[in-house]
Order: sequence, then structure tokens, then C-alpha cells
Amino acid sequence: MEKISQTISSGMICNDKTIEGPEDFIFVSSGGTAINTTVYLGALFISSDGLASGINAFFGGRIKVQAGGTAYKIVENGGNVIVEDGAVVTFVPHSFSSALVSGIGWGGHLAFRHDSKQHHSKI
Repeated sequence: MEKISQTISSGMICNDKTIEGPEDFIFVSSGGTAINTTVYLGALFISSDGLASGINAFFGGRIKVQAGGTAYKIVENGGNVIVEDGAVVTFVPHSFSSALVSGIGWGGHLAFRHDSKQHHSKI
């Protein structure tokens, strides 16, 4: 597995990347764009004026959209998505089915329902 630690700067486009290692990351800085990124482990950071679209965040994956950053079409499949005030995000509408949410030793974790206009609404 190739280690990924990459900064996407102004004018650069990162397309169809998979972040698999726990120390791997992609940092989308001002003017940079990431399209169709899957995060299993590691992290995707979108800074102010950075843009990302088509993000899949699986358990162990971390996404952070900083104030002024934009992320469209986020699918949260157990990953951790942090959205700072002032960031613009949309989530792909989906729901849990046949999923055990409590009683598995995760202590304190919550399940969330998303629609395309809001984030982190408790079920």
C-alpha cells in the first residue's frame, strides 16, 4: 500500500484517491480541489477556499472541513466528519438499516441522520 501525504494547492485537482493508512492524509488548501475521495483510515482536510466533492468517510476515516472550506456530496459510512462554523457542506441523504447502534462498547458514540441540507441530527 502506497503512503499518501499530499497537499492539493491552488489550481491542482486530485481525482479518485483512496486514503487507507492510519497516518495517510490529503490536505486541500485554498484553490485546490479533491474529487471522489474515499477515506478508510487517515484523514481528508479541506481548508478555507478548498473544495471537495464526492467524499466517502468509512469507520476510521476522518474528514475536517474548516471555516470557509466547501465539501459537497459527503457520504458518512461510520467515519468522523467535523464541520467548522462557516464551512459549506452537503451530505448525501441515507439512513441506517439493520445496524446495531448501541451495546457494542463504543461508549458515547452517536448515530446521526443526514439529509442534503443539515448535518448531525440525532436519530
